[in-house]
Amino acid sequence: MPSAIDGLDDDDHKSIYDSTFDLTSVFSVKSANELKTMLDEHYYVNDSGSSSESNSAENVVVESPVERVSNTQPVVETKKDDSEDEVLKELLEGLDV
Repeated sequence: MPSAIDGLDDDDHKSIYDSTFDLTSVFSVKSANELKTMLDEHYYVNDSGSSSESNSAENVVVESPVERVSNTQPVVETKKDDSEDEVLKELLEGLDV
């Protein structure tokens, strides 16, 4: 819960309030249409002011050939000793999960 700050009087509160930034000078208030346009453009990726040329360009699919070159050898798993498996099993059984 908010409470009063000890040692601050009304003059201190006013000086703190007056020293804050004026956000209206940095960010202008947007109208409903401006907000809708921003949402359409940035969230829905629709450009309401676009011409038919840019709309037709959205449907173009460009495919480039992909060369697959494999210089790596296949991974070969090696069988571990049964004694290693037993040691690991004993260690895991000792854990309290």
